[in-house]
Amino acid sequence: VHINCCAKSVVFPKPEEESQLMNTKQVMESVKEHAELFAVFASLKL
Repeated sequence: VHINCCAKSVVFPKPEEESQLMNTKQVMESVKEHAELFAVFASLKL
């Protein structure tokens, strides 16, 4: 789920789209033009 508070939008990706985890460097590069970053971390028990 992609939440953009500035644009007041929420995007739910299609289930068939492959999600990839981002490392710290990728996160910093993707948000360096934005003022704020909101992150949600979930714990899964398998």
